[in-house]
Amino acid sequence: MRYTLETSLDFIKQNPCKPYHSEKLCRRFLTELISRPEHIFYYTLQDQLMAVAVLADLTHNTINKANLEILGAQQACDKTEIVSYFVQQAQRVQPVTRDGFQISLHHDIPVTKEAIKQMGLYLGYETASLDLTRTNFSAPPATLHDLRAARPTEGAEIYALLMECFKNNPDLNTTTRDVWLQTYVTDPDIRYIVCEKHGALVGFCASSIDTKNKIYVRTLGVLESHRQQKIGHDLLTCALKDGFERGADGAYLSLWLQNQNALLLYQYLGFTITDHYGCYFYIV
Repeated sequence: MRYTLETSLDFIKQNPCKPYHSEKLCRRFLTELISRPEHIFYYTLQDQLMAVAVLADLTHNTINKANLEILGAQQACDKTEIVSYFVQQAQRVQPVTRDGFQISLHHDIPVTKEAIKQMGLYLGYETASLDLTRTNFSAPPATLHDLRAARPTEGAEIYALLMECFKNNPDLNTTTRDVWLQTYVTDPDIRYIVCEKHGALVGFCASSIDTKNKIYVRTLGVLESHRQQKIGHDLLTCALKDGFERGADGAYLSLWLQNQNALLLYQYLGFTITDHYGCYFYIV
């Protein structure tokens, strides 16, 4: 049985799997980030919709894997059965241009290691979600670096900066260059703050305020040659101050846990870890 886009989005809204998956992002998963309608999967039980997932194959990452995302699932579902079903569906329509796919699972999901192994998955890396309340944020002194809002003409330079900053980060998942540049021009909700040195961009922070009135820190990147100079600290502080001045109640972001320097920065500014995820690989 197929469901309409709005029916799917309404189900996901009522049964979200990841709190930071906004309705706008879920809509993009179901429309822009898949090459075929067959990449949307529905798990039903006695004709009742129980879970929705997508195999997003129009994303870019450093490990050339499609992304299997479970967008919504009812609490009463058998999580092992759901994950197994969606993995099988993803295997069935796996794009030949990709080296398999990856799926991110919350550490609290009751799926055993043996079950994961039987699905043909293995742990690739771990991520975490971090939250910051407005009361826990104490704005540090004035920044050490000259920061400014990005210009409308700087999309291509920022995309190149994104690719360079995250070239060794397996958790990078973004759209293709053309789609990203289109979003950069047309999405007024995302604000970009940049740091420029000697006429070239060396770091940036992208953030937005979601429908729950929280700052979503989408990306924070600094060129390797300019790290350990508090550029990331200043960019993130500037983005947070901007969001809180616009009335946001809190902030959140996600992190590749191997990036310990970033974790220390976030914790220094008052963020705390709220959720852990394991990212599992399926290799063709």
